[in-house]
Amino acid sequence: MYYTGAFSQQFGKGQDRFLVHTSPYRGYQLLAIFDGHGETADAANFLQRNFAAFAEASDFTDPAALQQFHLRVLELDAQFNRQFKTRSGATLCAVFLSEHATLAFNLGDSAAICASRTSRQPAPLSTPHSIEQPQELARIRLNGGTVENGRFFPETTQDSWSFMVTRSFGNGFAKGRSLTASGDFFTSRPDYVPCKRGGKIQQFTGDFEWVLCFSDGLEVLKNSDICHFVNEQLGKYALTRNNEFANPNIICQKLVHKCYDRCRHLSYIDDISCCLAIKRSVLDIQKPVQVQHIRAPQTRQSFQRKLQPLDFCVYFDSFQLNLRQNYNKYLKMNKTIDLMYGRGQGDFKDFYCCLNDHQKVDISADFIKKEDLVLTALKMK
Repeated sequence: MYYTGAFSQQFGKGQDRFLVHTSPYRGYQLLAIFDGHGETADAANFLQRNFAAFAEASDFTDPAALQQFHLRVLELDAQFNRQFKTRSGATLCAVFLSEHATLAFNLGDSAAICASRTSRQPAPLSTPHSIEQPQELARIRLNGGTVENGRFFPETTQDSWSFMVTRSFGNGFAKGRSLTASGDFFTSRPDYVPCKRGGKIQQFTGDFEWVLCFSDGLEVLKNSDICHFVNEQLGKYALTRNNEFANPNIICQKLVHKCYDRCRHLSYIDDISCCLAIKRSVLDIQKPVQVQHIRAPQTRQSFQRKLQPLDFCVYFDSFQLNLRQNYNKYLKMNKTIDLMYGRGQGDFKDFYCCLNDHQKVDISADFIKKEDLVLTALKMK
């Protein structure tokens, strides 16, 4: 399962909505972003109120049901258009997470990505629906739509309304009378990406450890920048055990503020929202590995003389950092470091060393005094 969180900052029209839901019956978790547009936020509010119940009534484990899933989305869209006659629409991006499979689908330009702590480039879980995509542009033109100045003009509108997206929820005034799978080119049919069992997807070679859904306001940052930022926060948690760096809500808040700092000089800033899910196995590393401590006399020993015959490896959480390559550099330090702590009995106490971060760096006496970052040094065979 996952730790989940979300954050939304309304800089523009204030029509961004999000949903973080855990199913008590089906055992899955849901992340969803609804980016509203138009005269009112009716579409985004409707999705926020009804999408959880819609998901509970859907079977995402049956392949046959998945083939008909887009029809259920069209039915929900038709229900909204019957109840609300306002010119309101919303993009939709949702990710269903379970122990056996993961399903992501989207309408419009809201997006979802996934990555691991070792990833430099995240894997996309969504397909943007805009005129910048060749497939969408060809589909629009084949069905009689008009594209001018980077805007999409549906032929069903009676005025000059245009859109940046080629698929959306709502906007019934711009769609035809029949909302079917093969109906309007301005449709509410979603694209979905099923993930294989075990958390592996086609575009991603390894197990993903976190998933992020976000509105198009976050696109000021590149996906690689977003991936680096989230992994940086998880790395700081691994070093400090500070829950601030592991809280998905706080990570989302920091990410939104980072995006705002990047685009605050612009004349218009869009609403920015994101939802984050982190695998519990990434954060639930509470039990230390049982290791054999290096023993050293209570008297101060020079770093060179005491550690010369040893090869070291520092264990930190679930990975190892081999210091053998920098061993000669440490021997040349010729520096006396007092690493003695009041543990053990007799003439020997536990020998501890600290590392500034998980990179190969020099060890300094000042940093070693920070007991909250003490790591255990191991004697290798």
